[in-house]
Amino acid sequence: MSFLTRTAVCTIKNNSDQLLTRKQGHLSHGEWLGGFPPDYIKPGSSGSWTSQTAGLFTGVEGVAQYSLRDESVFEVRWDNPYVGANSFSQIRTPNGDRATAPVSYDDAHADDLNVTFVLGPLSVPAPAPASVPPPAPAPSIPEVPSVQQIVANCKGTTHVSKPGRYDRCSAIEYAKTHALTPCTDGFVALAVQPGYLELSRSDLDKELEVLGEGLRMDDCTHFVSSCIGSPYDVSQIAITASKPGLNSGAMPRAKAGGLYIPPDVRIGNSRMYGLIGVPQLMAHLLGPSGLGEVVPFRKGAPYTRGSEGIPAGIEAGDVIVKYTEDTDTKALTPQHSLSYLGIAQAGEFLGKPIFACHTQCRIAAWPIFAVDYYTFIHIRVSFDDTGLSIRTKVKHVQEKTASKFKDTVGRSLPCTASSSLSQHNQASN
Repeated sequence: MSFLTRTAVCTIKNNSDQLLTRKQGHLSHGEWLGGFPPDYIKPGSSGSWTSQTAGLFTGVEGVAQYSLRDESVFEVRWDNPYVGANSFSQIRTPNGDRATAPVSYDDAHADDLNVTFVLGPLSVPAPAPASVPPPAPAPSIPEVPSVQQIVANCKGTTHVSKPGRYDRCSAIEYAKTHALTPCTDGFVALAVQPGYLELSRSDLDKELEVLGEGLRMDDCTHFVSSCIGSPYDVSQIAITASKPGLNSGAMPRAKAGGLYIPPDVRIGNSRMYGLIGVPQLMAHLLGPSGLGEVVPFRKGAPYTRGSEGIPAGIEAGDVIVKYTEDTDTKALTPQHSLSYLGIAQAGEFLGKPIFACHTQCRIAAWPIFAVDYYTFIHIRVSFDDTGLSIRTKVKHVQEKTASKFKDTVGRSLPCTASSSLSQHNQASN
């Protein structure tokens, strides 16, 4: 490169035993050359990217963050200014003092910089004294409330066999059962075309992160749709040579929340259940259907930072939406959805709020990242047979009644009848 410009080739060596999933990549100065930092860096492998100056007599500076399965974040920063020494840093948070290998680089004053960041191996607790038996390893999936333990959160609900209710307990059970495995419709949503991956039935019991290695999974909203809705269950289909499959209308259903969730028309595959976009799910739950309502942490705050906890009024089986914040404009974009499971009654998360999600598949304690913003959506319980909430249906009836009355033979009466009714009510008051 010319001495008038600067480049930085960055590499992360993942010497840990955990998958690194990119949380963000941002340049304060410069531009990406050949693409963003990789979406995933597998254990024992490396990932590289290049950034360069966007003009003459300028430098390049950026940051990349990767999340780990244990809820920590690995952050690396690089700065190759036009004038002055290059600088770099790396830290793993929380507990930023955890040991990480030092950064290596070619030349602190090089115009074209090569820098390597190294994560791990992650620290291992010291072995227990020989006289004391070692503690039992923590389960990969923490114990979460059983249906009986959360019965207080399930008052007023019924099973999906009785339409008109949200089966909160079955939604929770579905989330617990499929937090680490594919959804029962046999599909995984992707962030690249065609937008999905169809799995074989033999893969349905395998860990989704193993099946999705190397893919750009974007399955969080597909998972939440399945938890609260009526997802297809391909395991119940008897496939033979004469009957290769069923259309979506005849597909058997898994037991879950029982709400009507429309198909995502952008996918164009009717056998994949539910919505895959976070904005689309929010629009469905908070739109005319009246299925959900935002529960603010405090009045006038439709979203709040994760560090503030779970707002009152949210129940197990409800939906949480996580936003990503633009570092320059501070604009918030809905980016991730989760299924809220309530307060853990046993296991390593005892007494803590817990959630389940896909893409980075897990059951974990709240919050994911304390500094990020979230919206909490409460699913209403009572619905009519069309899937509209009772409150919404009453509103529709009121609007229809106010606009037109009919006499006994079906002739339309003038709309002034509604005005007369309004005047009568005002006079009565």
